Amino acid sequence: YSLDVYKIGKKDKVEKSKGAGSTRLSRLEASYEKEGCRRTMQGVVLVHQHRHAHVLLLQKGENYFKLPGGKLKPGESERE
Repeated sequence: YSLDVYKIGKKDKVEKSKGAGSTRLSRLEASYEKEGCRRTMQGVVLVHQHRHAHVLLLQKGENYFKLPGGKLKPGESERE
C-alpha cells in the first residue's frame, strides 16, 4: 500500500500522576508476595474458511484485540 493513504501525526505527551502508579505497584507487590509469579495462557485458533486461514481474535473495546486466553488460577495446569 502507498503511504499516501495513511495519516502520520504526532501526539502531545501525557503527564501521568505519581500517586496512582505507586498504589498499583504496591498492590502488585502484595499480590506477588501472596501468590508468586502470575501465569497466563494464550491460544491461537486458526480457522480455514473460503480457502484462507483466519486467526481468531477477541475484541475488547473499540480498538483493542487480543488472543483468547486468561490468567491461570493457583494450582491449575495449562491443559485445564
